[in-house]
Amino acid sequence: MRAALQLQTKLTDAERTTIEQQTVSILGKTIPPQNPQGSERVGVGLRSKRETLSFTCLTALASDNRFPLVIVITGTSIPLFQQSVRRLRTDLRIDNPESHAWRWQFFQNPNLRQNT
Repeated sequence: MRAALQLQTKLTDAERTTIEQQTVSILGKTIPPQNPQGSERVGVGLRSKRETLSFTCLTALASDNRFPLVIVITGTSIPLFQQSVRRLRTDLRIDNPESHAWRWQFFQNPNLRQNT
């Protein structure tokens, strides 16, 4: 998560700290993936001024904590959806896997026919 935050050069240190604390708080309300009791883990964030950065950091932190699957549902319009996709790909460096330890499989608008 810190790597994703460091890419945000327009943030102050205080803003980075706030986003990090909020992200840890959201993930802390879920069931850890190592817990054998229950298979569902849900993190729900609040709408914020930096909403895309918020769910990007939550995705990165979940990956850092070995959550095996992260689903992001975003975009109330095509332009907002496209913006979110671009930001996720950039901030999580999805298209440059050599630059990080995360393993991503990115499915944009998946449907049943894609998996057959």
